[in-house]
Amino acid sequence: MNYKTSWFGRQKRFNVPQLFSVLIIIFFGIALIHKLGTVPNLEIDEVTYMNEIRSLVKYGTDIHGLSWPVYFAGIFGYGQSVEYAYFALPLIKVIGFSIAKVRLPMVLLTLLTMAMLVWLVYDQEKQKSLGFWLMLSLSCSPWIFISARWILDCNIAPVTFVLGLILLCQAWRFEARGGRIACYTLSALLIAFSVAGYMAGWLYIPIVLILVVIYALKRHVMSEKVIVSYGILILACVMPLIAFAYNFLIVKRATPGHFFWFSYPPMPILRGTSFINFQDPHLFKLMFLNFITGINNYISGNDGLAWNSVGPYGVVFPFLLILAILGILTPRDLLNENTYHFKNIIIISLIAFLPLMFVITPNYNHWNFVNWLLAILIGFGFYYLQERLANKLAIVIALTTAFTMLMFVNLGYYGRLNNGTSYFTSRDVSRGNLRTIDHLLKPKNKHSPRLFILDLRVKSLQAYAMLADVQPISNQTMLSRSDDKQNFDLINMSSHHRYGNIYDSSLLQKKYRKGDYLLVRTDDQGLVRSHDGKFMVKENVQHKESKYRVIQRLSYMNIPFMLLRED
Repeated sequence: MNYKTSWFGRQKRFNVPQLFSVLIIIFFGIALIHKLGTVPNLEIDEVTYMNEIRSLVKYGTDIHGLSWPVYFAGIFGYGQSVEYAYFALPLIKVIGFSIAKVRLPMVLLTLLTMAMLVWLVYDQEKQKSLGFWLMLSLSCSPWIFISARWILDCNIAPVTFVLGLILLCQAWRFEARGGRIACYTLSALLIAFSVAGYMAGWLYIPIVLILVVIYALKRHVMSEKVIVSYGILILACVMPLIAFAYNFLIVKRATPGHFFWFSYPPMPILRGTSFINFQDPHLFKLMFLNFITGINNYISGNDGLAWNSVGPYGVVFPFLLILAILGILTPRDLLNENTYHFKNIIIISLIAFLPLMFVITPNYNHWNFVNWLLAILIGFGFYYLQERLANKLAIVIALTTAFTMLMFVNLGYYGRLNNGTSYFTSRDVSRGNLRTIDHLLKPKNKHSPRLFILDLRVKSLQAYAMLADVQPISNQTMLSRSDDKQNFDLINMSSHHRYGNIYDSSLLQKKYRKGDYLLVRTDDQGLVRSHDGKFMVKENVQHKESKYRVIQRLSYMNIPFMLLRED
């Protein structure tokens, strides 16, 4: 059924499935924004990233004083990508900083990618329901819901990568030269930014581009001149990153460097956990097991990491994976020419990741380039099933998918049948915990209480203390509050003994005085773990005879802690 409406005298035709596509995006956007500032709780990587964004907004540098950084060294020295920070920066400058506001650009970018996909596949005469099925699949992906609501720096790369592919295929659709140039340019920029968004992209995206170029030449959708121009633009954009990678991996530079106006840090820690151990004596067996483990993660609906997944819901619901195969098989006669090209590009992108499945350690973050691709192919599978195979079955599966998504959001994500308890609502550090940290650590006078951390590195809590400050602090202030003498101490960068009023256990004997706070790890029975007998014994701190009073309970890295004070 079609409806006609007039916009400024021009006749446009809209069909019901397309209308529902737009409604899905709207309702999904509302779901993503709901409680955005309080759920999920604050995970350490997100907190360190928020501090980088605050520093860029206030001082134009990262927390280590580098202007226009191409990579963040971070507090611990293991690094984070800069892509999301630059996307968020303009909006945060305009609307100000808060937890919700700094998460908002990820939500908006996710919704923009979905809207652009609807625009790409929109056709008045053919594939009328395809946009609806694609939006249903994307909005019912647990991983897309999880990753759109918080800042894990690597998770922006798949979004901008898919958006770049959409714009590339949109360029093939345009007849007007100006439209083609605009789409090619934006596509190249987004794909270049995706390389900067995640280290795995350094390997993956060049493979995709080579295969896409071969496909484009074979299908005559891009001329050699356009391909060269497109490639030069991408290369120019990633040159600062190439300079950083060369100095980081080859030269192993110990001081910051510059590429024109861009800066890059030295990296004391090679973040190699994304890859298998290439020195393993049974390398090929390890590669095969790596591949099998990764596939099993998707089939079982759980990668074992609470911040990535809620078993058994997975990246996409495991019962939908068969539809991804149907999506690959969707015949050409059901699609217009440009959508057919787009589907093939998505398949090519999935194939490009296959060799990396043997060497990139398997979890949903490390394999995150696959996740959007699977959800899109499932959307094509829904469409094929509805159009050619079993219309009623497609409707039944769609209703089951929507119901399962409601279960995931309410039970798995918000824990609403478990006293509101889930990883996202009760683990890590809540906004309330952050206010407590701010209150405890704000110096009132020279005799202000100190906080001694007995089971963590000082830098672990430093990130939260920096975020708790009303105003972001400068690099000089950060150094003055700690025992760091320089920004890039490549030996001791990941740990030091003091930050402001926070001290580690090595200073307990020397600095502790009655009235100071102790942050201690507890076991499953709420018992404090043993430390120096002068300050702590293994006892129930809630007992009336206990020496210490419980001030606050909090979770950090999925481990329960108590904040204690001596009575």
